[in-house]
Amino acid sequence: MPACLRSFRCPSLAPSLALAVALSGAGCGADDAATDGALSSDAGEGGAAGGGTSAVPDTALPPPFSPAARVVSLALPNSADTAREMGCDVVGAKGGSGLAPVGRLLGEGGLDEVVTRAPDGSIGLVLLFQAAGFEAAPGALALRAFYGDAVSGSASFTVDPTSVGDDGQSARIAWPEAAVSALGDFETEAVPFTLTLPLGLDLPPVDLVLEHAAVRGRAALDTVGFSLSETFLEGYLTRDSLLALIDDFKTACSRTPPPEFCNALRAYLNPTAPPETTLNILLALVGGYDVGVAAAGPVECSPAARDCNAIGVCLKLSAEGVTIDGVTPAPPGGP
Repeated sequence: MPACLRSFRCPSLAPSLALAVALSGAGCGADDAATDGALSSDAGEGGAAGGGTSAVPDTALPPPFSPAARVVSLALPNSADTAREMGCDVVGAKGGSGLAPVGRLLGEGGLDEVVTRAPDGSIGLVLLFQAAGFEAAPGALALRAFYGDAVSGSASFTVDPTSVGDDGQSARIAWPEAAVSALGDFETEAVPFTLTLPLGLDLPPVDLVLEHAAVRGRAALDTVGFSLSETFLEGYLTRDSLLALIDDFKTACSRTPPPEFCNALRAYLNPTAPPETTLNILLALVGGYDVGVAAAGPVECSPAARDCNAIGVCLKLSAEGVTIDGVTPAPPGGP
């Protein structure tokens, strides 16, 4: 899978730059509180931004991509201890806290802030799920993930065209069907997943390709779509993924003239340095690898071991039911 599965409205070369800034914050004073941002729920995804409710349209066919949910809280653990307290189940000594520098870069609000609807109705990161085939618990669901957009003046959402196949319907990120218990508990198999994080600081979002990524949690149907609670997205950021990001960074900053933020990053990531040199700097900032990922799956390892090649990542999330109206239309004058 390519390093940048989707553009998120920015050049595919840019994500590495944001990651470099995030990792450079690893030496900042960090608070090992429970998470980088408390889990919260912006009540009423089924309601319009100004209040009220919005029911599923009364049509003969269900809305496209239904039942659907939007992630309304997202948290990274700040340390191995807090990862275990949160309930993360990631292989590796860090317990899934390998991206703690990203959470520290985002400030007090953490990742929660980027998925919370702002007073003006905007949302920094619209991460949508579809539970295809989910009709009741016990039962089954085929989880699909999309990035999307909020519909202006509405509680509904649309799917970014880069999240779907050429048919405009099939998800580029999808997990095989998983069983759902009577309580709604489920656990998917592992697939590659591209996590897009907007990091602010006038930098474009960063796409992190997680290998062996699985979702487990509790699903329940609601009046609009379905909800997720006590849910974890867990995977592994591999050496190959990091090298791809470094290559993007070097390509972007080799332009004439280079983007303005490249000068600020040269102290950490020299675009003329060999990729392995830059990689070693990044690894030093995050404490090195703690997982070995191979075809058979992830195994814990010593950072100095030859087979250590990945960083475990754990994200705790919750989601609320929404309506997805379809795929985001192309802008006027666009392709």
